[in-house]
Amino acid sequence: MSTIRLPNYIYKMRRLRHLFLRENRVSRGGGKLKLKGLNELEMITGFNSLVDDITHLLKLPKLRVLEGTICDEESLSMIVDHMLIHQERFRSIKLRIDMDVNMNSEDGSTLLRRLVMCRSLYYLGILHWRMSKLLAYEVHRYQNVIELNLWDSMTEEDPMEILEKLPMLRELNLSTDAYVGREMVCGATGFPQLRKIMLEGLPNLVEWRVEKGAMPNLSTLEIRRCRKLKMMPDGLKFITTLKKLSIVGMAEEFEE
Repeated sequence: MSTIRLPNYIYKMRRLRHLFLRENRVSRGGGKLKLKGLNELEMITGFNSLVDDITHLLKLPKLRVLEGTICDEESLSMIVDHMLIHQERFRSIKLRIDMDVNMNSEDGSTLLRRLVMCRSLYYLGILHWRMSKLLAYEVHRYQNVIELNLWDSMTEEDPMEILEKLPMLRELNLSTDAYVGREMVCGATGFPQLRKIMLEGLPNLVEWRVEKGAMPNLSTLEIRRCRKLKMMPDGLKFITTLKKLSIVGMAEEFEE
């Protein structure tokens, strides 16, 4: 996909209310895209902290809907502070975090804790945040997260024990070394609202067990490139809502 060069005069469109941006773009003339003065702006999608001025974003008084990618820790800390201060203003927040952060450190875990306290956060995608285990004591804070995507987090302990407790979660994607352990278990009461789950590129996963009663509303299951996984969970036979099953790039001996 080609890069888009966007003229850096959007800030002159004072009556603009909705701004839809492509993330693979740069501003003409260099520098970050100016948003200062767009006081009527209510929605912005495709925001990217690499090419857009986050200090301008935080000064938009009517912003209600935000979708974007944050690529540095300073910008993430700034936007989390802003979202927590203005909890009542935001209706919908979708964030993709793309940076190297050690979640096993105190600073890393504090940053995640504050992020998930934002009540309007419904989508969270995390790339490259290394964590040996998920933060179990923070589960109650994920009340509004509907979709969760984890990439390259290198989690060593089974994440399902934590994730299955998220009451509103409808879509879960674990991709490319998100989990590096050998076994996963979905408990009998886990994932009450989950509609879709994708497991992709989990290199060490050998066994996945699904207990009767787990994922009672699941409609889509995708398993890709989990080459050590031996067979489909027997417990899937209890899920009567499953409509779509996709198996791609598995070992020849994989038993469906």
